Amino acid sequence: MSSTSLILNLERPVELCAVKLAEEPLGGAPGEEYSIPQWTPISNQGGLPFCTTNALCDGLEYLAGIKGRPVLQQSRMFVHWFSRHKVGKERERAGTAISTSIGCVQEHGVCTENSWPYDEDKWAVKPSLRAMMEADQYKALEAWRAGTANEIEQAVRRDRPVVGGVPVTTSFLKYRGTGDPWTSGQIEGNHAMLIVGVRW
Repeated sequence: MSSTSLILNLERPVELCAVKLAEEPLGGAPGEEYSIPQWTPISNQGGLPFCTTNALCDGLEYLAGIKGRPVLQQSRMFVHWFSRHKVGKERERAGTAISTSIGCVQEHGVCTENSWPYDEDKWAVKPSLRAMMEADQYKALEAWRAGTANEIEQAVRRDRPVVGGVPVTTSFLKYRGTGDPWTSGQIEGNHAMLIVGVRW
């Protein structure tokens, strides 16, 4: 699994902050089930390969709720356009790497979905100047990598959602809520998800 813990600062005005996870209390005892309170509904990416920016924007919404701020739908189209632009693929209907999308939120920020809606027919359209000006006020300044199961658990137990990427099989793509989605089929590609709970 490739994962990055979203240890982000979205203060306005933007201020750098040093987050020391080791000093923050844990939610639940190690080995016990724990989940971050749900602050936002699960986003539907529809027919677009935008799982990374869906997971990332949902993570930002969770962080807003955790910090007691209004939870507004963040613009997945905005982040995805700049993610593709960063690697020269803004005209390609393609997915993006987690690290690339987080880097774009650090560089360009993120606006709300009201300012740049999730319209599947407009995935190749560059965001408006108004959307870019709004996004410039909301930049993520910190992101920490959580590469092990223990690091992911520590982040989640401290109410830090984690965007994780995993290879997925045919059985995963056909999963409908029963059985084990990981057991069979060939690898079909990678999929990003937001991790907000742990159960070992």
